[in-house]
Amino acid sequence: MNLFGLRMVPEATNTKSLFGLIVDADITVQLVMLLLVAASIWSWTIIIYKWLSLDDIFKRTAHFEKIFPQASIEKIFDHFENSAKAPIEKLFVTTVARKKKGADKSELHSTIITTKNRCMEELEDKINYLATIASSTPFIGLFGTVWGIMHSFQSIAASKNTSLAVVAPGIAEALLATGLGLIAAIPALIFYNILSSRIYRIESKLDNFAIELYTKLTNRD
Repeated sequence: MNLFGLRMVPEATNTKSLFGLIVDADITVQLVMLLLVAASIWSWTIIIYKWLSLDDIFKRTAHFEKIFPQASIEKIFDHFENSAKAPIEKLFVTTVARKKKGADKSELHSTIITTKNRCMEELEDKINYLATIASSTPFIGLFGTVWGIMHSFQSIAASKNTSLAVVAPGIAEALLATGLGLIAAIPALIFYNILSSRIYRIESKLDNFAIELYTKLTNRD
C-alpha cells in the first residue's frame, strides 16, 4: 500500500535480455534473425571496402590530373605502364599503348569506350548488393515478425493465458526481427546512395579525361 491507500504492483522481474529474446524465439524467427545479421555484416564489409577503395582512387586521380598537363605523354606512360590502378591511369595506359601499335582514330575511340566501360564495371562491382540488402531486409524482417506473432498467438491459445506477462515476450521476440531488418537496410541504403554518387563523380572525371586524351593523341598525327 502507498500513501493514498493504493496497492502497488510489483515490477516484473522476468524482463528478458536481447540475447534471451533471440534464444527463446521460434526456430524460423531465429533463422530470419541469423540471415539479417549476416546481411548486415556483408553490407558493412562492402561499405568499408568500397569506401577505402574509392578514397584511394580519388587520391590517385587527383595526382594524375595534376601531372598530366605538366609532363609529356611518353614520360607519363613510362611511369604508369606497370603501375596503373585508378581508372584514369588504366584508361591512359591502355589507350596510349594502343596508339603506339599504330591504331587509327576509330580504333582509339573504340579502345577508350571499351576501357572506360570495363573500369566502370569494376567500380560498380558489389554496389548492387547494397541495393538488394536495402530493399529486401525490411521484408525479411517483417516476415520474421509475422511468423513470430502467429507462433506467439498459438502459444497463448494453448496456454489459455492472455496476461501481458505472457503475451509481451513473444511479441518482443517477433518485433526484434523487424528491428534487425531495419538495422541492416538503413545503412545499406544510405551508403548505396553515397557510394553511387562518388562513383558518378569518378565517371564524370573519366569522361572529361577521355575527350582530352583522344584530342591530344589524334592531334599528334
